[in-house]
Amino acid sequence: MKKKLIKNIFILSLFSIGGVLQAQSSNTASVSNITNEKEGYVKPYKPTENAAKRLQELSTIAKKQNKKILVQAGGNWCIWCLRLNNFIMTNEKLKSKIEDKYIVYHLNYSKENENKALFAKFGNPGKTYGYPVWLILDQNLTLLKTQDTGSLENGKSYDESKILKALSL
Repeated sequence: MKKKLIKNIFILSLFSIGGVLQAQSSNTASVSNITNEKEGYVKPYKPTENAAKRLQELSTIAKKQNKKILVQAGGNWCIWCLRLNNFIMTNEKLKSKIEDKYIVYHLNYSKENENKALFAKFGNPGKTYGYPVWLILDQNLTLLKTQDTGSLENGKSYDESKILKALSL
């Protein structure tokens, strides 16, 4: 009886170890897939850029062109930030409509540069919504709207109609 019990415990232990190893292998493959996916995307965030100065420059351009400023806050470390940028840049309809109404800026949030003062000015939306998050500013850099982009997702991508609606395009 003891031998049978020990044998059953041993067999269960092997299955448990196998499951753990398979889960670890799956997680490693997932991280590797995301790393490979990131490598294929443009990196629009600039950690070394003076974001406050750049927003002032964009404010001047927005006034001349009579546009609002669409700030996508996030970082090159963020797969969803890169996916959103790629989705818009490769969708001619979205890209065209956004460029007609907005000046687009990618506000960096990363270990290298958290842009704390700017994020504080806009209510630290990343803490509430995660990244990416959109800030819609008027020509004077006044916050008009904060948009959670998680609600715009569709699978591992984004939904064109939801983006158009969120940006009132």
